[in-house]
Amino acid sequence: MAAVQPHYKTDDTPCPQAAWKQVIEESITDNDAIASVNSIQTGLFRRYDDQRFFVVCATANEAKTGDATANKVHFSSSGDGYCNVVKNNVWCQAVALSA
Repeated sequence: MAAVQPHYKTDDTPCPQAAWKQVIEESITDNDAIASVNSIQTGLFRRYDDQRFFVVCATANEAKTGDATANKVHFSSSGDGYCNVVKNNVWCQAVALSA
């Protein structure tokens, strides 16, 4: 199965990759961005060993306003290979990389 599945995107589509979202949600460690990054990267690699990912996470206390769910991340995507998830005070984003 290919890692990136096509999806119709709107402004309200933080994660067009449902399979990634499941891996990310299962891998997020409460209030721990570093452990979450490592766990997500491992989970995605296990599921898609032929695809490389860029993963970034932040906790609420690392955010300027102090509330991860209230911080809005603005981004633009020309494709479907991304996923943003907020869970248990941690925001994470995974992006598929290509050479």
